[in-house]
Amino acid sequence: MTPDGSMTPDGTMTPARMETIFGDQVDAIVGTPGAIQTRVDGVIIYLLSDTSSDRMRLVAAIASATHLRRRDLGVLLQANFDRTLDARYAISDGVVYSVFQHRISSLTPEQIRSALAQVVSLAKTFGSGFSAAGLAGIDGSSLGVSPER
Repeated sequence: MTPDGSMTPDGTMTPARMETIFGDQVDAIVGTPGAIQTRVDGVIIYLLSDTSSDRMRLVAAIASATHLRRRDLGVLLQANFDRTLDARYAISDGVVYSVFQHRISSLTPEQIRSALAQVVSLAKTFGSGFSAAGLAGIDGSSLGVSPER
């Protein structure tokens, strides 16, 4: 690792390099290493990292999940299957989130940029298209497989 912790000799992504690349994509960031925040197109985004498990997470809180109907949950699951690319909808502690998770060490700069666009897109299309940036959708029902009931 370089003295500033930005990269390893083999070019492996580090938390410091990841946060620098992330920071280059947005107007401003606040927070401390491992837990930084920004706002993109009106969406508050958090970049969280855990070096002990080599994991990162881009997260945007979208809405309360308390009033979601059973049908809405089905729509979120279907969107996760055929319209969300690498980011996903998730529910935790009564909140709907858009989230992207990945190993830090194998992350590429392109994946960071794409993940940011996807998380913002999922947040902005919640309640309408439920889709990631630039994805027209791959209809999972066209697989011709029906689940056993």
